[in-house]
Amino acid sequence: MALNFFFYSNEHELKHIHIMKGEEFAKVNLENLKVEFNNLKAKIYLLSLIPLKNLKMNLKGNRMDTLIKAKNVRFDEEYLIVYLEDERIIQTPLKWYKELENASLKELKNWRFICNHTGIEWENLDCHLSVESTLKNKAYQVA
Repeated sequence: MALNFFFYSNEHELKHIHIMKGEEFAKVNLENLKVEFNNLKAKIYLLSLIPLKNLKMNLKGNRMDTLIKAKNVRFDEEYLIVYLEDERIIQTPLKWYKELENASLKELKNWRFICNHTGIEWENLDCHLSVESTLKNKAYQVA
């Protein structure tokens, strides 16, 4: 199975990359090259320079146990509504996300969870959003 790379740059966080293989994934902060978390079963090398730790699905010490995960996503005319596993509901204006604001309802409904339900992807729109970023109180202009 191939590796997928998702680059994030303006999401209320430092620039980072998600590396995904099936439901396994890692997050690497590109500002300081720090591995934020990793549940990939095999060692991989980013650009053949940055070794990612092989944590073999260990939840201790890699933030996997503290990640905010979604269980469903819905929309109305104005809002993105994300239902979390802990029963919270996050509602943010679609206008915060340029790609989503201009999308049709059909395009909005064509989403999938990525990175073990910590992210949402609209592949047709080239839009990737971390669930955690929807909790931030500022709009970002680039999804």
